[in-house]
Amino acid sequence: MAIIRDGKLLGRYHYAFVIMFCCCLVQAFGMGLILNCGSLFYVPVCEDMGFLRSEISTYMTGYFIGTTLVTPIAGMLLTKYDTRVVMGCAIVILSAAVASMSLGQVIAQWQVAGFLVGAAGSCIFVLPSATLVGNWFIKRRGFVYGIVMACSSISAAIFSQVISHIILTSGWRAAYLFVGVASLVVILPASQLLRKRPSDIGAVPYGYA
Repeated sequence: MAIIRDGKLLGRYHYAFVIMFCCCLVQAFGMGLILNCGSLFYVPVCEDMGFLRSEISTYMTGYFIGTTLVTPIAGMLLTKYDTRVVMGCAIVILSAAVASMSLGQVIAQWQVAGFLVGAAGSCIFVLPSATLVGNWFIKRRGFVYGIVMACSSISAAIFSQVISHIILTSGWRAAYLFVGVASLVVILPASQLLRKRPSDIGAVPYGYA
C-alpha cells in the first residue's frame, strides 16, 4: 500500500495534518528547545568560564545579526527551492552550531555560534511553518497556526526543566550537546516529510470546497 495516496496519508488522512504535526515538531525542537531555552546556559557558563553576563549575552547579538541578514534570503530559498532540502541543510548547520558551544573556550565562539543559529534558524524557526500552514489549510488556518506556534512555548516549559537537570548533573557542555543532537534527530526527519504545496502530491488544501 502506498504511504501517500490521493493526497492522503495511507489513503485516509488528509496530508495537511501530517504537515501540521511536523511543523509542531519543528517549533518544539527549534524555537522552543534551541532559542527559548538558550538563556539557561548564561549563568553556568559564566560561573565556569569567568565570563561577564554582558559578554555571554553577545551570543544574542550574533543571533540577531544573523537573523537580520539572512531572513530575506531564507524567504527566497524557501520559495524557490524544495523545502526539504533547504530545511535539511539549515538544521544540520543549526544543530552543529549549538553543539559546538559545548567546546567553547572564548566568548568569540558564542558570538559566531549565535550568528549561525540566527542565520540557519531563519529557515527553521518561523518562516517555514507560516508558509506551510498557509499553503495547506483554508479551513481553520489561524487556529492551526496558533497550535503550531504554541508548541514552542510548551516545549520550552518542558525542556527548561530537562536542560536544568542536565546542567546540574552533567554540566553545561553536556546540555549543549543534548540540545544540538535532539534538535537534529527530530527536525531533520520531520522536515523530510514536508511538502511545500498540496499540488506536490496531488492534493488540495484542507477545507478546499
